[in-house]
Amino acid sequence: MFRQRLKLISRLFLSFLFILVPLINSNFLFAQVSTPEKQLIGPQGLVFDKNEDLYVSSGYKDQVLKYSGSTGELLHIYRTGSLILPQALAFGPDGNLYVISNAGNAVLMFAPDSGQFLGTFGEANKKDSALRFPNGLAFDKFGKLYVGNESLNQIQRYDSLTGQYLGVFGNADERGSGLKLPRYMVFGPTGDLLVSNYGTNQILIFDGTTGDYLGEFVESGAGGLRGPEGIVFGPDGNLYVSSELTHEILRFDGNTGEFIDEFVKATNGGLIFPEGITFNGDGDLFVSSGLTDQILRYDQAGNFIEIFAS
Repeated sequence: MFRQRLKLISRLFLSFLFILVPLINSNFLFAQVSTPEKQLIGPQGLVFDKNEDLYVSSGYKDQVLKYSGSTGELLHIYRTGSLILPQALAFGPDGNLYVISNAGNAVLMFAPDSGQFLGTFGEANKKDSALRFPNGLAFDKFGKLYVGNESLNQIQRYDSLTGQYLGVFGNADERGSGLKLPRYMVFGPTGDLLVSNYGTNQILIFDGTTGDYLGEFVESGAGGLRGPEGIVFGPDGNLYVSSELTHEILRFDGNTGEFIDEFVKATNGGLIFPEGITFNGDGDLFVSSGLTDQILRYDQAGNFIEIFAS
């Protein structure tokens, strides 16, 4: 939770400046203009649906936002009382939207078209599987759900049909692999599971079937990696990683894990505290800029295109 406190302190400081500076420049004129309520605060996970619409976890508003992938228009807001500090999200084999409720200690389900809340997914909660402060989630090719338990430094696995808790995934825990503050995760082209290990600045890899620890896929601090968050394989087959504490998106070889380059350089386009990342069908990269409350868009060369949503 230190990471969340750090961003909250930074957010409060910047908010103070944003309030103070206009007051000074306007000689303390207090005329106010009514503006719509801001919905995107503390963006976290990102995922596109089959229609190329973008879903974003608005962490500090306790909601998920759906945007038109072509226009950026806000289409829908997903809320429920048990959704608290939403993080990673993904579509399951049943077509429903699965969302991590970090402070709610659960995985929640929504119908993507209607936005109807469908309940907690099986035993993916604190009571039944000791889930505490979960962050990342991913489905394997068989439909099983994997969830990062940040508090216990574990990856937990659940049956996709019943939601039954299947236990810790192999050696995916602190004792077996040095897992510490697991964040986002993704299955690679070979079917193995990659996890951003925030506490050690690594990307770890596990056998996708047995959970055996296969070692470091990306070495600690490679390419300046500090605070790894979102991870995704790009259209070029390489691995892209949000380096939160250096405000960059780093690119690594998708087969060897070797550092390639700083795909998005520090603060390019106003990027501060990058979180979730994903690609659309055209190969453009979308990034959650956690401190500026924006979704930023970059082309296939890492050039800034636009603020897609704010």
